[in-house]
Amino acid sequence: MSAVLRSTLALLVIGSAKGFSGPMQRTSRVQGHLRQSAASKASTGRGQGTGSSWSLVCLALAAGLQARKQARGGRVSRKEAITMPSSGLSAVVFGWFGATPRELELVQRMYKKNGYQEVSVVQSPIKQMTSPRGWCSAVKAHSQLGAAHPLARNVDVVHCLSGGFLNFYLLRAAGIPLSCSSLLLDSTPILPKPKAFATFSRQYMADAGKGGVARWLPLRVCAGMIHSRWVLSGCIFLLQERLRVWREALLGNTEKGSALVLHWTRFIGHSAVMGAHHRVVKHMMSTIFKSSHSPDKVIFLHNPEDPYLDASDVVSTMATVGSIGPGVTQRLVSTGHVQHFSGSPKKSSQHLHLLAQWIPKE
Repeated sequence: MSAVLRSTLALLVIGSAKGFSGPMQRTSRVQGHLRQSAASKASTGRGQGTGSSWSLVCLALAAGLQARKQARGGRVSRKEAITMPSSGLSAVVFGWFGATPRELELVQRMYKKNGYQEVSVVQSPIKQMTSPRGWCSAVKAHSQLGAAHPLARNVDVVHCLSGGFLNFYLLRAAGIPLSCSSLLLDSTPILPKPKAFATFSRQYMADAGKGGVARWLPLRVCAGMIHSRWVLSGCIFLLQERLRVWREALLGNTEKGSALVLHWTRFIGHSAVMGAHHRVVKHMMSTIFKSSHSPDKVIFLHNPEDPYLDASDVVSTMATVGSIGPGVTQRLVSTGHVQHFSGSPKKSSQHLHLLAQWIPKE
């Protein structure tokens, strides 16, 4: 029995010296070795007492190892610690115009690898985001959900890519109380005015292989065409909205939240018809940065030579936000417009590390 105790003590000393820091396969091998040794001793006929003693020693050692495993808590390896959500951070990402679900899934995965546990991605459909009529329909859809809206909550980060800033504004204009500690404006703003959309459209056509059309249409002409389309769209929408209100008043069927929707749609419709786009921009800034749900800090991440953006809009927006109150930080990059994520998966992965370093960590 003294030999058994000496062997057991030797194993325990070795295990303590190494801290049992290896994988649990090592523990299984030790337990298996002890069981084989116990069986071998019992089969040689050295007596039932010795075999029983070996069994008790094996069980005691196994129990000790199990206790060590539990005492380790949920410790993980270094590789696991890199991707494991650490503190339950949350984020909402408003995608750029026409972003595919696969591209937005890549953004979501990048956030989760950086410790964000709850990550919601919101698409920005081109058809809905490029006209006053589409803006009004988006506000109506958001307001119908009201407090039951899945984004009616506080998160750590709101990340707006390109046209996603406009999408975020429409959500807040509908009265949805999405608030955040940090607002990351990535390759934006694209403000709700014809010149900004003309700048974006011309470069989009050039990248789509229709650069000849863009060259023959100067920026002022493109902006005028967009303005005319918005005036016509605003007139049609205001007429349809007026008829709808009259019909609902006659039937006594007033929708929940229709007062807010009616006020905002009239505002956006009249602004579009009158060409008073500066009123919409002003309302956009006050809605996002002057309300009780304003972010604590705002990070502008952009390329100063981005042809999709109106450089004067970026400068004026930073100045406006800085004068309102939230802390403003500017981060310049050399990559193209939202090229952090668009393109091939290989190309996208090359930009993950670049953008990840600018994600606000709370």
